[in-house]
Amino acid sequence: VRAEIREIPGYSAHADQKKMLEWLGAIKEKSPRLTKIFLTHGEEVPALALKTCIEKELGVSAHVPHEREVVSL
Repeated sequence: VRAEIREIPGYSAHADQKKMLEWLGAIKEKSPRLTKIFLTHGEEVPALALKTCIEKELGVSAHVPHEREVVSL
């Protein structure tokens, strides 16, 4: 599996959305094969808003998993 899991302590999908997009944009530049981002932090509504921004601004698929959801990679 070629996956990398990163955790950002202290960030909020709502309050720090701009910084999150900047951070993810920098990762995308370094890793052009980035194809999917999973958002597992915060409440559903702000996470879905961030998902929309990621897909629109970065062109990367994003997913907000539901509790107990199983995802095959």
